[in-house]
Amino acid sequence: MGITFPLFDSTYVSIASFLTWLGHDVVLPQPITEKTMALGVKHSPEFACLPLKITTGTFIQALEGGADAILMAGGVGPCRFGYYGYVQQQILQSLGYKFDTYILEPPARDFQRCIKVLNKLKRKTSWKDTFYYIHLALIKQNLLDKYHKQVLKTAPRERGKIQSFKLYREFMKELLPLADKKGIEDLFIKYLDKLAKLPQDQNKEILRVKLVGEIYLVCEPHANFFMEERLSKMGVEVTRTIYLADWFGVHIIKDLNPFARKEGYLDITKDYLGHMIGGHGLETVAHTLLAKEENYDGVIQVYPFTCAPEIMAQGIIHKISSDKGIPVITFSLDEHSGEAGIQTRLEAFVDLLMQRKGLKEGKVVYG
Repeated sequence: MGITFPLFDSTYVSIASFLTWLGHDVVLPQPITEKTMALGVKHSPEFACLPLKITTGTFIQALEGGADAILMAGGVGPCRFGYYGYVQQQILQSLGYKFDTYILEPPARDFQRCIKVLNKLKRKTSWKDTFYYIHLALIKQNLLDKYHKQVLKTAPRERGKIQSFKLYREFMKELLPLADKKGIEDLFIKYLDKLAKLPQDQNKEILRVKLVGEIYLVCEPHANFFMEERLSKMGVEVTRTIYLADWFGVHIIKDLNPFARKEGYLDITKDYLGHMIGGHGLETVAHTLLAKEENYDGVIQVYPFTCAPEIMAQGIIHKISSDKGIPVITFSLDEHSGEAGIQTRLEAFVDLLMQRKGLKEGKVVYG
C-alpha cells in the first residue's frame, strides 16, 4: 500500500523523497513500456493527449502493484493538462480501483485549495518540516537538472561509446535515498567529477540544437524515444529549454510574489505572437527566436498530437524559420509513432545541419 505519481524523467527522485519524508510508503512509477502505453490507450479517450494516455497507463500499473493513493498536479490556461487528474480519477474509478487522489493546483490559482490538499498530504508532519522538505526536494531537483545540462554538453564530445547518460541514471538512483543537504551536494560533486573524467574531444566540431515544445514530451525520454541520447550519438549538443526546477521557480514561487519579475517572453515574441496561447506555446516561439540570436544550428519541436498550444506555435516557428534562416523540424507524437520513423527524420535533419554548417561534403540544401 502506498502513494504513486506520474513518471517524469528525474522528478521521481525529488517527488519520492518528499513523500517519503512526509511518512508515506511510495510506489515508484514503473518505466514506460509498450504495456504502459497499451493500458493507457485502451482506457483513455481516443483524442486525449499522449501524456494523459501514458500517465493513465502508469497509474494502472501502480494501482495493480499496490498503490492506494495518487498524487497529480493541476494546471491553468488552455492546455488540457489541468484536467488530467480529474479525468483520470473518473477513468480509474470506473475500472473498479479504490484510491485516494491528491491533485495539487497551482497556489496562485487557488491558494486555499492548494494548502488544503497539502495539509492532507503532509499528514502529521508540521508545516515547518513540510516546507523544509519541499526546500530539500527542490535542492535535489535543481542538482539533477544541473547535472543533466552538463550531460548534454559532455555526451556529444565523448570518445568511443557514450557513458554520460549511464552516469546520469546512476546519479538518480544513488540520490534517491539521501536525506541530508551535505550528502546530496557531496554526491553531486562526486558525479560531476566522474563526468569530467570521461574521455572527451574538446576540439570536436559539433552541432547545437534547441529542444522545444510540450513539457512532458520534451523532458520524459521514454515518451520522446530518447531523443537527447540519439542526437548526442550523432554529435549534436542538445539544449533542453524546460526543466522542472526552473518551471517551479517561475510558475509557483514567482507567481506567488507580486513583485517578482516574470520572464519577458512576450517582449521577445512581439513581432510574431502578442499573447499567451497556453501550455508552453509562447516559450516555444520565444526560444526559436533566441536560437537564431544565440547561434544555434537548429530547433527541434516535439509535442503530443492534438496539442492545441504547440500546433499554434508550430505555424509561427516555421514562419520564423523562413524569415530568420534557422532550420526547424517538428515531431507530433502519439501512440502510433515509431522508433524507426523518429530515427530516420533525426538523421535527415542532422545531415542537413551538417551540410549547412560545412561539416560534411555536399551541396548546402538549406539557407
